[in-house]
Amino acid sequence: IRVALERYERGATRFNVVQETLHRMGKELELLRRALNASEGPGATEYREMLDRQFWAGIPDRVKHQVLLSPDSWCIPARNIRSFLEPLLDTPEQKLAVDVLRNYSQGLAHADLEGQKKVAAGAAELADLYTRTAEELVNSTLDLVSNRLHGQSNAALRDLLWQLMARLTQESAARHLYSPLAIAFAAVRELDTSATPRVCAAVTDRFPEFFDDLLSCRAKPGNLVEVLRAEPEAVAREVVARFSRCARVGERDQLCAAVQLLGTEVLDRLRTLYMQGEENSGVQSVGLLSFLDLPFLAGTLPERVGHYARAQQDAVVQQIARAGAPGRGRLLATLLGRLDRLVVPAAIDEIGISGDSSAIPVLLVAARNGHSTPSYLQLKAIEALGRMRETTAVNPLCEFITAKRWFGWEYPKELRIVALQALLSIAPDLGRKLAMSSGLEENDVRVAPLAATPSADWVRGRRYRRITPGKSLLAQVISPEERCTVAVESISLGGGAAVLSGRTDLGPEATLQLQLSFR
Repeated sequence: IRVALERYERGATRFNVVQETLHRMGKELELLRRALNASEGPGATEYREMLDRQFWAGIPDRVKHQVLLSPDSWCIPARNIRSFLEPLLDTPEQKLAVDVLRNYSQGLAHADLEGQKKVAAGAAELADLYTRTAEELVNSTLDLVSNRLHGQSNAALRDLLWQLMARLTQESAARHLYSPLAIAFAAVRELDTSATPRVCAAVTDRFPEFFDDLLSCRAKPGNLVEVLRAEPEAVAREVVARFSRCARVGERDQLCAAVQLLGTEVLDRLRTLYMQGEENSGVQSVGLLSFLDLPFLAGTLPERVGHYARAQQDAVVQQIARAGAPGRGRLLATLLGRLDRLVVPAAIDEIGISGDSSAIPVLLVAARNGHSTPSYLQLKAIEALGRMRETTAVNPLCEFITAKRWFGWEYPKELRIVALQALLSIAPDLGRKLAMSSGLEENDVRVAPLAATPSADWVRGRRYRRITPGKSLLAQVISPEERCTVAVESISLGGGAAVLSGRTDLGPEATLQLQLSFR
């Protein structure tokens, strides 16, 4: 080793010759060990690595600089390069690290095939150092790898180059470097699409993080958008999952804008997920599609929704409501005849909240036609007309409030209450005048449906005023499977919150029986 160091420092030999000499010495030491019948001891590879480490440790730093920036850098083991560069990172000498790695990458174009293989394998080991130094360095290295892959006939070298691209991609994804990822994905599309899983596997797992960057504008959208477009299937599933978790209008609108920015490929995957995916995943795509492609959904959903189970139909209505698309009222109106009878009230509520005037004729028919429309749906249609402040409903509302027969009022009290509440929203003066002769008390109409608030922060607006009793109310929850007692802490005409002690399995439907004392 001393002789090798002296000859190298005098310039009497090149660095690669020294490496070959150490390699040959390692083999000779292994042969000697075998000749002496040594049962234990390092093999040829271990000898070579040991000699190499001793040789590298003995070289002065100035000489290391020279060899690492020379054309012979390709023959230096990656572990030696790492030991030299790691102390330079995050220091003023980091530029030297960039120059060393850039020079090392040039070995991919070395005339010797074995040299190219060695650099490809070594650069893969050093991939984390590339991404820690400079993004531009990673870009240029990926370009070089892509150029070497073009027309590469040697299978072993081609495999090493793909491994190098996969490692650089993995490390770039970990550091959210989107320019290198865009270059790698473009190379995969151009060179060999079958390599996509190999190169993109580590990236797909980080799509939630990438989406966070896109939504928070922590990265330049150009390269990031290109990266997300490379895997439209994974992106489609991610946005569907995020949409179902959106609670605020700002989050929803930001997500929809991001999907529009990603372009038609992601939208096509959403359509495919809706048409061909599993039933639950298809339903979860409905909300986004109602916002992004309402005509497509309007042409396909009425036929499909009738085949959904009740739970999926309810999820469809909730998804459309969550999206808040301007034309959602008209879409829901076309679904009414195909929805389960227990899902229809929620759909009518959402039509009223939407304020979509194109759905008013459907609501007027449901409100007027009491004989063919179930009473509860008639009541919900009247509520919706009141929320929309629809003036053409005034005459039938007055009829519901004032109509009499021989022994009392023509319509049930509940219907008359809702009609008066709606009239007070549409024509307050007329409503107050009729209230005096309606036989209804002020307390009867106090708990009225809340008006729609287009500027609300939440994607699901409250439909009724919530009432919180002074103390919890005991109630029975009864289902075909089980009966249990709960403590109701708040309640409204649209739902409530109750506490159950213990565990139970009530199933999807149950009846709530409140236990109230006499007053």
